[in-house]
Amino acid sequence: MKRNMINFVIAFLPDIMWVMDKPRSAVMDIAKGLGIIAVVAGHSGGPIPLTNFLYLFHLPLFFFISGFFWKDSYLDNISLLVKRKVKELYLPFVKLQILFLLLNNFLFSIYIYSSNGLWTSPQYAQLPLTLETTIQRLTGILLFNGASDQLLGASWFLVVLFFMVFLFAIISSYFRKRPEYYRFAAVLMVCLSGFYLIQNKLYLERGLQTGMVALGLFYLGFLYKQYGQRIRIIFPLALLALTALLLAREKFNIILEMARNVYPAPIVFFVVTLSGIYLVLYLARVFERFSIPKRIFSGIGRNTLAILFLHFLAFKLVTLAFIFYSHYPIQMLARFPIIYNTNRLWVVYVVVGVTLPIITNIFYKFVKNKLIRLDIWRRLRALTTPKMTQV
Repeated sequence: MKRNMINFVIAFLPDIMWVMDKPRSAVMDIAKGLGIIAVVAGHSGGPIPLTNFLYLFHLPLFFFISGFFWKDSYLDNISLLVKRKVKELYLPFVKLQILFLLLNNFLFSIYIYSSNGLWTSPQYAQLPLTLETTIQRLTGILLFNGASDQLLGASWFLVVLFFMVFLFAIISSYFRKRPEYYRFAAVLMVCLSGFYLIQNKLYLERGLQTGMVALGLFYLGFLYKQYGQRIRIIFPLALLALTALLLAREKFNIILEMARNVYPAPIVFFVVTLSGIYLVLYLARVFERFSIPKRIFSGIGRNTLAILFLHFLAFKLVTLAFIFYSHYPIQMLARFPIIYNTNRLWVVYVVVGVTLPIITNIFYKFVKNKLIRLDIWRRLRALTTPKMTQV
C-alpha cells in the first residue's frame, strides 16, 4: 500500500509542479530551485557562516540564469520584448504590491505589522496607511520604483532585472553588426562603472547601479549558453569552486550583499560569484540524473517567483506557531523576517518558506483554471448585458 502511494505521488508530482510541454533546460530549472532555496535560507536566521556563504552567490546566480535565457532574436522585435518583460516582471510586481497595499492596515490589525519598535526591530516599524500615504505608495508601485511593502521586500530583484535587461538590449542593438568583443567591452565598461558608483555611494533610481554590476553576470550567462559545451562541469572543479568560496568567506572574510550594495573588488566579485554558480550547476547536473530530486528541484525552480514574493509571509506561520508554543505575546508576530533568537528553527522556516508559496500557487492556478473552464466571465457578461427584445 505504501509503495503504491509513493509511486502515485511520484507520478503526480510533475503535474502539480506544472511541467511545461515545451522543451526546457532541466539543469537551469534545478539550478533555479537550488538558488531560491538558498535565498529563503539566507533570510531564515540560520547559522551566520551559512548565511554569509549563501549570500556570495545566490542572487548572482539568478542574474546569470536570466542571461542564459536571453536571445539576440529579441532585438528583431523590441515591442515584443517589452510586452514579454512587462508580463513576466512588471505585472506580477504591480499586482502583488497593490494586493499587499490594500491589505496593509488589515495586517496591522492581526499584528503582522507594528508601529512599536519594541515588538519589531526599529528599522521595520511602520505606521498604518492614510489616504495620502496610500496614494504615494501606489504611485511608486505603478512607476516600478522598488518594493514598497515589507513582506515583498525581496521583489526589488524584479525591478533591477527589468531595467538591466533593457540596458543589455540597448548595448546589444548598438553593437549587433559588430564583432562580439565590442559588446563584451561595452558590458565590461558599464559593469565597472556600476562598481565605481557603488564604491562612491552614488546610488541611482531603481537600483540601476546594481543592475550595471549584474549586467556582467547576465552577459556571462548568455555566453555560457553559446559556448557552455566547451566548459566541463566536473567534480574536481566543483570541489575547487567550493574551496574558493570557503576561503573567500572564512579566510578572507569576503562579504557580498547585492541588496545592500556591499561588494568586494570587481575581480574578487567575479571569482567568488562564478565559483558559486559553477558549484550550483554541478549540483544541478548531479540531481538531473536522479528522477525524484530532478522533479522536486526543477518543480521548485519553476515556482521561484511565487517563493520570492511569498516566503516572508510564509515565515509568519512559523513565527505564529513558535509564539503559541512559547507563550510569547502575539505582538511579536511583527518581528521581521523571523522571530529573534530562533536559529534552531531556521530549517523549519526554509521548508515552510519554500513549500507554502508553492501550495498557494497551485491553489491559485487550480481556481483560475476552474473559473476559465466554467466560463464564469462569459456568464457574468451575459447577465450584465441587456437582451434585445424581438419586435
